[in-house]
Amino acid sequence: MDNLFVFATILTYFRVPLANQHRVLVWGILGAIILRGVMIGAGAALIHYFDWIIYVFGGLLILTAVRMPHAGRR
Repeated sequence: MDNLFVFATILTYFRVPLANQHRVLVWGILGAIILRGVMIGAGAALIHYFDWIIYVFGGLLILTAVRMPHAGRR
């Protein structure tokens, strides 16, 4: 239910006409799926060619995990 609220809020903020809202949602979802596939492919290619990049990705995950509890305090 909360995703529907977010969609409605975004579409209202950008004043998307009711007749075009379905089209905007479909293109947004397709764009997200395509970009996710591109990012997964790019990450897999980087790992294939540069084995050491796994440590960089791991470091980014650890850094993100450490910073997450402090994100709400700003």
